Amino acid sequence: MSVLKNPYKGVMGLRYSFMEQNAPEELARMDAAGETEEYLKAVERNYLTRLAELQDSCMESCGATPEFAQLTMAQCRYDDYIRKAESAHKMAEEIALNETVLTL
Repeated sequence: MSVLKNPYKGVMGLRYSFMEQNAPEELARMDAAGETEEYLKAVERNYLTRLAELQDSCMESCGATPEFAQLTMAQCRYDDYIRKAESAHKMAEEIALNETVLTL
């Protein structure tokens, strides 16, 4: 069995690698049928959709609310809001990856 080089980057590359490790037969079948590119694009779309769905709730969970944004800007403490917003984005990314990319 030859080792294929992952030709994809980003979410598509992560999913390809995940399938190489966890579902090599299915990946080989999709490669042989020419379905891999379309499948990986669908996974990426699902990831981006889920990420967008999670943003608001993660911002709320991390305390990066519009009210907090106004307060920090009024007090010139932009870093506080930015830290919370970055934490929320990382949380949403992790959840979206686990739900759409790193699962069989």
